[in-house]
Amino acid sequence: MFTQSLIREEYFNFVYDVFKPYCSAPPFPKQSFSKLVGAFNNLNFNTMTLPCFNFYQELFYKDGKKIVPINIIEFLTPISLSTWIMDDGTFTKRKQTLILCTDGFTELEIELLLTALRDKWELKCRKERAGKHYRIVIVKSSMDKVRTMVSKHFHSSMLYKIGL
Repeated sequence: MFTQSLIREEYFNFVYDVFKPYCSAPPFPKQSFSKLVGAFNNLNFNTMTLPCFNFYQELFYKDGKKIVPINIIEFLTPISLSTWIMDDGTFTKRKQTLILCTDGFTELEIELLLTALRDKWELKCRKERAGKHYRIVIVKSSMDKVRTMVSKHFHSSMLYKIGL
């Protein structure tokens, strides 16, 4: 299932267009509730359960929990980084940094991601505590490199996530 807030409808449709051949039903709205904002509307779609997805399920989930595989560097591409940023990235205007929300991962998994980002693209990044979790911060001096690498894969409505 892919879910996105109704205010991100353009991005939702962008992702749906990629997965549409794997869906048996059209997108559907759903209302959710958050303690911070109250009730809000989402758009959702489900893909069919197909053997072509099994590899990724087995790679990125263990006992029903999302994980970072030890060989994550092999799966990082400009397109996968673009998607990661569009889904879980936040650009900070004041510091000119990019934060990748990694709240669901262990500290060891975040270290794996940091190593992969550094080794694959020589990005300057660090982990930063955010409450009980850590997040990845890509620093200002690496942002031009990130923008050059990912912007052509971004939906125009999400360019603000890399400060454009």
